[in-house]
Amino acid sequence: LGWSVAERLPTLAVPTLVVGAEFDYPFLANKQAWVRRMPDARYVEVPGTHHALPVEAPDAFNAVLDDFLRAHP
Repeated sequence: LGWSVAERLPTLAVPTLVVGAEFDYPFLANKQAWVRRMPDARYVEVPGTHHALPVEAPDAFNAVLDDFLRAHP
């Protein structure tokens, strides 16, 4: 409790992908706020998914990850 990486987000020196599920927690606004604090971050939300996104929609998750990895060889 009371521990957070929030102060370190602006120091990330690598491209970062944050993948979210539409019906997951935390809420979209929180995720977008985290991404805005990272210098080279991208947020992608997969519609209609929940907390177990990679298991629930593996093809959609893998497509998002594949796009990101191809953009950052």
